[in-house]
Amino acid sequence: MYISYRLIALPWIPLIALALVAYFLVPRIFLSARRDAFVKAFEAQLVEVTQLMANALRAGMSIQQALSQVSERLPEPAAGEFLQTHRELLMGDSLTQVLTGLRRRVGSRDLDIVIDAMVIQHQAGGNLARVLTAMANTITERRRVASEIDSLTADSRFSAVVVMVLPLALLLTLRGSPIARPCLRLYRAGSS
Repeated sequence: MYISYRLIALPWIPLIALALVAYFLVPRIFLSARRDAFVKAFEAQLVEVTQLMANALRAGMSIQQALSQVSERLPEPAAGEFLQTHRELLMGDSLTQVLTGLRRRVGSRDLDIVIDAMVIQHQAGGNLARVLTAMANTITERRRVASEIDSLTADSRFSAVVVMVLPLALLLTLRGSPIARPCLRLYRAGSS
């Protein structure tokens, strides 16, 4: 806090308020970032999950055995989530209940679509392996389109960041110069 006081020359009260805001917000931001990383890692494995389940169902396994195959053959985070789902099935919960629990724990939109398709197909009957294969193809195509959009908009996003950061960097660079002194005086007068 003292270093911030010396660098920016903010009065103590706003600096203490800023420290309190950081104290309460930084853990939430950290947890949110960890949660987003978990969801991204899970979504990166979702194509493999759907393909592995489709292959297991084609080989004549039940849905419960297919979930077990996913938990055994894939690395974390998918392995842990599907192991818990498999265990819940072994405890006697219905497929709809355990898939709803998986949906709630992970919080992925792509997984929501896969689970909806699995529940509907399970209730209505039919070829679940074919539906899962189609879901894997759909997810792959959505990712391809999303990466194409990201590459096309990368230049604009970088320009937006530069435009936001440039005035602050310029002000900090020119802090000791005669040009920046009147600006800093106005800033200090406004914060008092």
